[in-house]
Amino acid sequence: MIQEDLPTWPDPGEVDADYTVPYGILVRLGKGDAHAGRRLLRTLIDIEMTHTPAEGPTERPPNVRVATIEDEESLVDLLKIDVAENAAHVAPMDEGALYEFVQAATRDLHNRGPVKPTIGVIGDPGQVQGAIFLEINRWFWAKDTFFIEERLTAVRPEYRTSRHASDLLKYAKWFVDAMSAQAGMRVYLVASVVATKDINRKIALFGRVLNRVGALYIYPQP
Repeated sequence: MIQEDLPTWPDPGEVDADYTVPYGILVRLGKGDAHAGRRLLRTLIDIEMTHTPAEGPTERPPNVRVATIEDEESLVDLLKIDVAENAAHVAPMDEGALYEFVQAATRDLHNRGPVKPTIGVIGDPGQVQGAIFLEINRWFWAKDTFFIEERLTAVRPEYRTSRHASDLLKYAKWFVDAMSAQAGMRVYLVASVVATKDINRKIALFGRVLNRVGALYIYPQP
């Protein structure tokens, strides 16, 4: 996650004294650490109070490149880490499916040509530190208008205190801005936080750099 100073918190006189967050809630938010829960809550509130709509254009982060065949094994390894953390208890992991997911972009496995998926990565070839998986999709109510779907953003554990996640999302924003200019129409980026671990911190990250327009729900509880 990005390590940033929080905006100045209001003076006590400005705080609504009629509501106090129970200690148990702070512990739950902080995964057992009330101090961490308090800091996370302040972060989420500050985002709502201070966020300005992200409009662009966005510059391309110089440390993000397009994945190639040389990155496939490293990308699959990164996906295995992400699935183990967030999804293995939802559906069993299949290595072949992971390679297919990656090679749809690196090898145009499904012969989609210019509309094949794109993977932005950080790190030397074959040594991926973080990646964002982008796929072209179409609005269900429109015939010739499309958007870019962020399927997954993942960073290796040893790099999660860096700016990698933020830079990968900035790359996605640059990607849709560039595609908009090329297509002559506004192309939108649609991103989501789909996880079962550290959800609130991921929501805070996305809330800093993108615009929140809804929520995602699942049934039953994973």
